[in-house]
Amino acid sequence: MSELRDRVALVTGASSGIGFHVAVELAREGAKVALFARRKDRLEACRQAILAVRADAPVQVVPGDVTDRADVERAVASTVKQWQAIDVLVNNAGVGLFGSVLGTRVEDVRRVMEINVIGVLHVLQAVLPGMLARNRGHVVNVSSFIGEKALPGFGPYCASKAAVNLLTEALAFELAGTAIRVTTVQPGTTDTEFVEAAICSNCERRAKVHKGQPPEAAARAIVRAIRSDRRRLTLTAKALAITCLNRLSRRLADRVVRWVKRDEIRAYAREFLTGRER
Repeated sequence: MSELRDRVALVTGASSGIGFHVAVELAREGAKVALFARRKDRLEACRQAILAVRADAPVQVVPGDVTDRADVERAVASTVKQWQAIDVLVNNAGVGLFGSVLGTRVEDVRRVMEINVIGVLHVLQAVLPGMLARNRGHVVNVSSFIGEKALPGFGPYCASKAAVNLLTEALAFELAGTAIRVTTVQPGTTDTEFVEAAICSNCERRAKVHKGQPPEAAARAIVRAIRSDRRRLTLTAKALAITCLNRLSRRLADRVVRWVKRDEIRAYAREFLTGRER
């Protein structure tokens, strides 16, 4: 999809972070953009940011929750009614989870899976029939590099992103022979409100150690991937290095993670051995 002008894009999780800036970049490229997330005031802020970049940009705010199938179908129907089609879907809505495998509350895992996996599926199942009917479109599912290489203290969150990776891979196979393209995006550490918004399951909230890549840079890379029909995109040099190393040698990648995270791993080991909760 080399030309985005006048294409219709639906962006979930557009109220902040990567989703917010992807919406702005798509509008800058000339797309008509529908903004979907729970926080209407933040969606309005995104709409204003788009209009500041392109005063005549067609933009629509459609508040809702990806875990609510009725909300999703309402947003898709509203977008199609407004612009007759959805050409680009950016499935970006998600939530983080801090917690060890043994220490995480099951209800927190269930909530994260509902948002990060079932939410993605809700949107795909609502949007894809229209794309298939026109045999045209591009689906972008935003995952994480730790959906490919797990880190201690993030196990259930990693599992949710691994599910997104494999769901997207299966979808690409199922759409083979059609003109619909599928892209998996695996961001590394990005300067968003991830830490502040994440669920802390039976653990202390972590401080933001370093900012990571600017979300604007991630957004520009995602829009370039849409334009070039790229199959997979891993963002930040560190994330790409660890995922490539993991593909080459899982054992070596494990050693690197153990060395980098050695203090944290020891803390979890002490916790499990003593039976203390975080």
